[in-house]
Amino acid sequence: MKEATGNSFLFIHELRAEVCHELRIHAWLFNDALRRMHARELAHAEFEINLDRGLGAKLPPSEGPFQIGDRAFYLITLLRRT
Repeated sequence: MKEATGNSFLFIHELRAEVCHELRIHAWLFNDALRRMHARELAHAEFEINLDRGLGAKLPPSEGPFQIGDRAFYLITLLRRT
């Protein structure tokens, strides 16, 4: 996985694919954990999800955006906890 140093912007679909492959979990489990972290129900990491609708056309056909309600997110910013 790419090194996340400082503030790193990652494509959510790429992060999801790599994490799911490494942990051998389904994408729905990753999405559920990410939604819970975003809602601050899980306190394992601090991050900000950036919305960018313009990236939708660049997703591989087998991937979908990360969604919360009807909002689609394509990028995630990982913030190092201090």
